[in-house]
Amino acid sequence: MGFHTLLFFVTIFDDFLFYPSLLLFGFCLFLLSFSYWWAIG
Repeated sequence: MGFHTLLFFVTIFDDFLFYPSLLLFGFCLFLLSFSYWWAIG
């Protein structure tokens, strides 16, 4: 695993995985807050 391969992986991650993972994180956060509100209300 050289530096070039790591750089390539980081570029692929930035392009293809950053926004979907951000969306997934936001969705999980929304589900957590919704279930928390459901448990209270």
